[in-house]
Amino acid sequence: MSARAFAQTGRKIVAIGRNLSEHAKELGNAVPTAPFFFLKPTSSYVLSPGKIEIPQGCVVHHEVELGVVIGKTGRDISAANAADHIAGYALALDLTARNLQDEAKKKGLPWSTAKGFDTFTPVGEFIPAAKIADPHKVRLWIEVAGQIKQNGTTDAMIFQIPQLIEHVSSIMTLEEGDLLLTGTPKGVGPVEPGNRVVAGLEYQGEELSRIVFDAVARSTVVLSASPVLGMYDAGSVVKQLGASNFDRVLSKTSQPTFVKFYAPWCGHCKNLEPEYERAASKARGVAKFYAVNCDEDRNRGLCAQYNVQGFPTLKVFTEKRTKKGSRRSVDYLGKRKASAMAKFARSLLPNLSKKIGSDELESFVGAGSLPKAILLTERTQASELWKGVSAHLDRKVKFAHIVNPDQGTIEGLGISELPAIAVFPTSGDASTVEIYSGEPKYAPLVRFISKIAYGKKSKDPASHAQKPSSQTTALSVDEIASQADLERLCVDQATSSPVPVLCIVGVVALEPEYDESRSEHAQAISELELVLKNQKLHSVKKAADSHSANDDDDYDEDSGSAAADMEETGPPFRVAWVNALSESGLKIRSMFGLSDDLPSAVAISPAKRAAAPYRGAFSGEELLAWAESCYQGHNMRRFSFELDIGNKQTEPAEAAHDEL
Repeated sequence: MSARAFAQTGRKIVAIGRNLSEHAKELGNAVPTAPFFFLKPTSSYVLSPGKIEIPQGCVVHHEVELGVVIGKTGRDISAANAADHIAGYALALDLTARNLQDEAKKKGLPWSTAKGFDTFTPVGEFIPAAKIADPHKVRLWIEVAGQIKQNGTTDAMIFQIPQLIEHVSSIMTLEEGDLLLTGTPKGVGPVEPGNRVVAGLEYQGEELSRIVFDAVARSTVVLSASPVLGMYDAGSVVKQLGASNFDRVLSKTSQPTFVKFYAPWCGHCKNLEPEYERAASKARGVAKFYAVNCDEDRNRGLCAQYNVQGFPTLKVFTEKRTKKGSRRSVDYLGKRKASAMAKFARSLLPNLSKKIGSDELESFVGAGSLPKAILLTERTQASELWKGVSAHLDRKVKFAHIVNPDQGTIEGLGISELPAIAVFPTSGDASTVEIYSGEPKYAPLVRFISKIAYGKKSKDPASHAQKPSSQTTALSVDEIASQADLERLCVDQATSSPVPVLCIVGVVALEPEYDESRSEHAQAISELELVLKNQKLHSVKKAADSHSANDDDDYDEDSGSAAADMEETGPPFRVAWVNALSESGLKIRSMFGLSDDLPSAVAISPAKRAAAPYRGAFSGEELLAWAESCYQGHNMRRFSFELDIGNKQTEPAEAAHDEL
C-alpha cells in the first residue's frame, strides 16, 4: 500500500467539521470547543479531471479543504509525534447535499447520506509533505462557473493538524492511505449541473495543485430527498416570492411588506426563521411577510437588483411608489425579534381612509368609479384594523371614515349601533349599500367588502370567465365552482382510473370587473393548460415504465407502452381551477394553507388520501415538473381530509388587534 495512491487504496476519509471559524459563523453554528468529525466512504473519491454527479432532488454545496494523507499507521498518536505519521497532502472538495443534511439534523439523524454520494470527494494529486513545510500557511480557493466562491488560508484553523491527528487517533486507528479533511473557509455555496468547478492549493506563492471538474446531473432520483422549496412550507404565514411574481404581488397591496432575502444553507437565515414567522403572525392583517430564495438561479437577478450582499437581508416595502408604480423599500436594521419586526411594520401602516363628515357622504360615494367602504365610528381616529383592511384593498376600493355621524346619516343607512361599516358597490347609487354585521375581524371584513364590492354585477363572478376550451375532453382546464364539480373533475376520475391519477387544482383569483384581473386570470389558465398539453410527452411514459411511489404497494407495473397507456387510460393529470375569491376557493386555500395573494395549486390524490401544495412560480414548465414529481410520489404527504368545499369554513389567523 502506498500513501501516494490514497484515493485507490485508502480505507477511510475522516472529515473535521467547522474547523475554520468564519465557516462556522456563516452557517450560524457555534464554534466548537473540541474537534468533531464524520466519516465519508472512499467510494466517494473522484480524481481530477473528472465529473461531479449532482443527484436529482439534492442541493449540493462545495467545501474546498486541505487533505492530510496518513503515511504511517498509528493509534493514540500524540500531537508532538503527529508529523511522523503524515506522508503528504492533497487538495480536496467535501461536497454536501445540504437539504439532506438539514433534514437529518432536524431529526437527529447521521449525515451519511448527505456526504456519501459517489463523486462527493473530488481530489487532486498527492503532494509530498516536504513541499509544504507549514500546512497552516496554505491558501485554498475554488471557482464555480467562472466566479471565485471560497478563498481562504489554513491559518484560520481552530484546531491545528497535530491536535486533529491526536484527537482522531484516540478514537480510531489512523491507517496508511487514510485522508484527513481539515475544514473549509467561508463562502460555501451551490454546485449545479452544467457548472465547471476549478480549485487550487497554493503555498508560498506557488500553486501546488489545481483540480478541474464538470458538474453533471445524475438521473437517479433520491427518494429520501425532501423537495427543495426554501424555508417556508405551505402552512406558513410567510409566503415565497420569485422574480416572476415579485413586482406583481407587491403592487397589489399597500400594507407594509417585509421581504426576507435568504439562502437555504445560511445558518443565520435558519435561526431567523421562527422569529420571522412569529412576526408575520403578530402583524397579520396590518402587514405582509414574504421571502425570496436567492440561491435559485431565477431569483439571482432580483436579489442583485435590491443589492443583497449578505444573508439574510431584510427590506420593508412601504405604500410609497415610484413614478413607474413600483413600491419603495427601506432596509430593516432593527432587532431581529418577532416583537421588534412586528412593531416596525405597524409603524409604517398607512392611513388610507379619508376622514369625511356626514354631509360629505353623498359626494364621496358618487366620486370616481371604485366601490366605497365607509366606517362610521365614535372613535376620533381610524383604528389599526380599518387601516389594515384599507391598505390591503387599496386601489380596488375607496375607504373613508365618519367620526360621530349625525342621526340622519345613521337612520338613512339603517344602522342600529356604532361602529358600523357601509359598503357601496356602485358609485353614486346609495340604494345599493350593504351593512356589515359580522365580527370586527380582519379576514371576514376583507371577505365581506370584496364580495359586496365585486359581487353586485354577478353573484358568481367566475361566470364571466372565458372558458379555456369548449371541448369536454380531459384535456381542458375546467372550473370547480361546487362540491359536485370537484367530485366530477377530480374524485370520480381519479378513483375510477386503472392507473394513478392526480388532480391538479389551480387556485387563481378572478375579479371580472377589472381588466388587470381578467388578464392575470387568463395567463394563469394558459399556464395550467401547458401542464395538460405537455404531459402527453412525459407523465404517461413515467407511469408506464416505472413503479411510482404514488402507487399502491399491490399495483402491478403495466407492461404496455406509453402510447398504449395514453390511448387506453387518457392522461394521468386532471387539471382544473377554482376562483381564489369564491367560497370554494377560500376553503381550499384554508384547507391546504395556500397563499392569500398569489396564484397557487394543490395536487390531490383522493384514492391515496395524499396531497401536495405548490408554492413556486406559477409557470407551466415549473408546474409540470412539480406535478411529475408528485406523480412519482415525491412531495406527496399522507393527509387526513374531507374533500368537502360546500359546508365548512375555516377562518385564517386574525390580526393582533381586532377592534373598529
